[in-house]
Amino acid sequence: MNYLEAPLVLAVIGYAIYKIFELFVNRPLRSKLIDKIDSSNVKIINPNLKFPNFENSNNASALRVSLLLIGISLGLFISYIIYYVTSISIITFDITTEDIYFPCTGLFGGLGLLISYFVEKKQIEKEKEEYKKMVEDSLASSRKDYDQKEQDICVNNDAINTSRENDNQEQ
Repeated sequence: MNYLEAPLVLAVIGYAIYKIFELFVNRPLRSKLIDKIDSSNVKIINPNLKFPNFENSNNASALRVSLLLIGISLGLFISYIIYYVTSISIITFDITTEDIYFPCTGLFGGLGLLISYFVEKKQIEKEKEEYKKMVEDSLASSRKDYDQKEQDICVNNDAINTSRENDNQEQ
């Protein structure tokens, strides 16, 4: 278990540093969005408009963690195979287990995170397209409602004008 201690400690420290930087980098963006968006104003403008659903954002972190663990386990397995093959070969290599396990674990763990990045990016682009379509549909329906109301107002104005004309003719 000694050979896993160093990568595990480095992974925990690296993750903590990443989360701290992410917290400070995203704070101004979150505050700007909160200041800019007021849900009551959006409902007055268009009741059909809805905010995107980010409740399933944990799926991305689950994907990221699962691919990271798959990459780490694949790295451990391949490093074990490399160590086993080099230990039984005719040519002797001066390789210790730490020389193989740590680089393979880091390499395949990084590949797992890279794969999760591309999968998440594709998923986010798909969600953006769906949201854009939803907004366009909502705007089209609100435009249709506006045109209908405008037409109703014109009909009412015509009815009022004809009734005024009739009243003027009777007098």
